[in-house]
Amino acid sequence: MNEELNVGNILKLYRNRNKLYQKEVASILGISREYYSQLENNKASPSTSLLITICKITNTNLPFLLNEPVLDNDICLSCHELTGEDRELVNKMIDKMKVTP
Repeated sequence: MNEELNVGNILKLYRNRNKLYQKEVASILGISREYYSQLENNKASPSTSLLITICKITNTNLPFLLNEPVLDNDICLSCHELTGEDRELVNKMIDKMKVTP
C-alpha cells in the first residue's frame, strides 16, 4: 500500500461534505461498501480506472489525489477560472515553487 496516497482523505472529505454514507459513495463508484471502507481508511489501493472515477466525482486531479508534486500546467488547469488578483497570486505561488538547477 502506498503511504503517499491521498485517496482516503479525499473520499472521507467528499463523503462528509455531501452528507453521504459509505454505502452511498460506494454505490456511486460501483464498488462494495467494504472495499470503499478499505479505500477510505487507506488499507487498499484503487485501480487506475477507479482513481479516475474518484477524481471525477470529487473534482480533484490525479497528481493531487496521489500526493504528487503539482506541475504548472496542472495548476493552470485547476485554476482556469481565476481572474485578476487571484490569478496573480497563483502565478506568484508557481514562481516560488519552481526549482532552478
